[in-house]
Amino acid sequence: IQAHFLNQVMLTIKTQGNKIVLSWPFGTLQSATGVHGTYLNIAGATSPYTNTISGNSVFYRVKTQ
Repeated sequence: IQAHFLNQVMLTIKTQGNKIVLSWPFGTLQSATGVHGTYLNIAGATSPYTNTISGNSVFYRVKTQ
């Protein structure tokens, strides 16, 4: 059980001007337009991933399996 919790992926988000920079150690970055929405893989996304801030809400998570 302890090994399970020690292997959690931390997604970090920082701002850089009008951009956001997401970083994660492993896994597949996914996004959705709503927190409970359908999350889809972001094709070609590698860490660090940079995206321009827009007026639309975007939610991110990392899929590890």
